[in-house]
Amino acid sequence: MCSKAILLTITLMMAWDLYNRTNEGANKPITMDGNISYSNGKLSDGYNEEGTSGSGFKVGGEGLPVAHILKNNLAFDNNMDGFTDNFNPGKIMMKNNTSFDNKRYNYIFRINPYFEPEEQGVFTNNLSFHTDPENAPADFVSGAVDRTNFFFDGTQTVNSDGAVIDKSHFQSLTLPDAYERDKNGNLIWGDFMRLSENSSLISAGEGGSYVGALPPTKIAKNHTPPKRPVTPPGPPVTPPGHKDKGK
Repeated sequence: MCSKAILLTITLMMAWDLYNRTNEGANKPITMDGNISYSNGKLSDGYNEEGTSGSGFKVGGEGLPVAHILKNNLAFDNNMDGFTDNFNPGKIMMKNNTSFDNKRYNYIFRINPYFEPEEQGVFTNNLSFHTDPENAPADFVSGAVDRTNFFFDGTQTVNSDGAVIDKSHFQSLTLPDAYERDKNGNLIWGDFMRLSENSSLISAGEGGSYVGALPPTKIAKNHTPPKRPVTPPGPPVTPPGHKDKGK
């Protein structure tokens, strides 16, 4: 069996579940680059909105360490967590991800009694935001976390230096009605959760890079996206749970 990590660069609108089964052993490391996961765990008619299932990116399980890599991903409006270790104590790398208004945690990466935080994961240029901070729990992240991460502390989005981020740093916080595709079948991300042109997050990342998954348009045009298989253009993808709400 191939021991090399597997690379996933296809942008899909579904939950990513890298759960491990104890009777099968740990999965191979996966690199997830440039994906969107949203509105999982509920239906547009309101079914299961009060439930506790439906995370965006579930990166492991059953205490089996796997060093997955997640970068340039977006999770929002999921019925549980945006990004969760799901009890994976492996050295996960999280870089340039954005998590927004998930029902429970935007990010949850738990403490493991058998590993030091620095052995569990490395977090760089990640972004978390809630529009209803009074009803959202603080992100819980155990790992190597530096000043380039802007997590939600239970009140606001802030980094370790105390730099606070508000809604003015984004071009749009309006949930999209649909995602269009270009002629090659790639999803057009649009302005939702994209950094505004004057946001300090443009240069607050590692080495003066941007924070989060979506840089301003002028930077994005010069950014080389990951190569994806060419698929026929399809109809707009409508997020479940939004059509009937008129958003």
